[in-house]
Amino acid sequence: MRTKILRFTGIFLITFFLAISCSSDDTESVTTSDSTPEESSDELNNTQTSVDTAEKETSQSSKTSDDDSKNNSNEEQNSQKLPENEINADSEVQFSKQNYTITFLTTNEESSAKSLTQTGTAMQTTLLQSAESLGIVAPVGKAFIGWTTEKNSNAVQYKDGAPIFLDADTTLYAIYHTYSTGDIILANGEIISVESISEYKITENNPPIAVIAFIGDKTVPAEEKSGTALGIGLKHGKKRRWFNGSLRIMYPNFPKIFCWAKNGYQTDYSLGVYSEFASDCDGSDNWETLRTTYNQDEREFPVFQYANHYSEIGDINVQKTQFENGWYVPSIAELAYIYRNKATIDLSIEKVNGELLGEGYYFSSSQDSWSNVYYANVNDFAYLASFRDGRYKTPDSSGFTDSNDVIVLRVFH
Repeated sequence: MRTKILRFTGIFLITFFLAISCSSDDTESVTTSDSTPEESSDELNNTQTSVDTAEKETSQSSKTSDDDSKNNSNEEQNSQKLPENEINADSEVQFSKQNYTITFLTTNEESSAKSLTQTGTAMQTTLLQSAESLGIVAPVGKAFIGWTTEKNSNAVQYKDGAPIFLDADTTLYAIYHTYSTGDIILANGEIISVESISEYKITENNPPIAVIAFIGDKTVPAEEKSGTALGIGLKHGKKRRWFNGSLRIMYPNFPKIFCWAKNGYQTDYSLGVYSEFASDCDGSDNWETLRTTYNQDEREFPVFQYANHYSEIGDINVQKTQFENGWYVPSIAELAYIYRNKATIDLSIEKVNGELLGEGYYFSSSQDSWSNVYYANVNDFAYLASFRDGRYKTPDSSGFTDSNDVIVLRVFH
């Protein structure tokens, strides 16, 4: 009995201690896994941060992928899309050149034309190079007035230096105006043809500066100037002496500036169309001859002084233009040609408010060839012309004075 009780008691104790041992393990486990509220919150925050970071990285990765995809797509589109300036007039998308070439031909005959080129950007406006910069020289007796795209056309499409829109390689043909007596020359070189002067109106920014007086031939002014156009200025020098002093010298005339009508003795020294002139008919170099011969200041020769300083006179409008220089006193032969065209010239001069030729007396730059008289006044040997009766004489002749007007002349081409 006692043995049974001991056995039962032993079993009970063993069971009890085992139960206590299990309860202790569970308690330690719970104690180990449990944490304070603050520690639990930190763990949650850390977990959330990790989740957010992962999501952000995923989002950025996705965005980068999308951007790369868009860039690749744009590159593909750009590789297929033409620039706007390469779309033709019908808006058809097609490949074309970035630049176009302008070819300038100086004549309609391409085989003999001087070919010049300029490059411009496609589908944009380009300023044409000027004729001067291109080195274009008009034929004798003509003036360059512009360009056309139509061969053998006289209608100007583009003026000198004008803008042009380029949509293809372009060939331009030069257009020239053939000078005629009565043509009006403007300050910038433009020409108002004698046929259209009735429609012309003066503008302040491009005023008239001359009227074409005659077209030269092999005699007047000289063979090398045959076909050239000569124009007179719109203002005249008033009451000037050929020579200003009282200098009297031996044989005061010079063969280099002699000029006379070959049949003058038969025509009473007429300026008319039946008079043919000989010797020095070109007055453009007569002042230089006088200056070097007399070795005196130009102030002693008022007629020539006026021509030498013509551009400085008010309301002339030639200063700082291509026509500023080159004005001179005409020879007696050149005055004769002006006299013959007086009616046509005066119509144009009146249109531009210039000084009419009328019936004035005008000094030439020529001298009489009569040299039997010596020790005389230089002034007495200068020829002058009457636009009243068409005669020419020297100042000592009956009805002529030693103070007269002066016209200035210039070669235009």
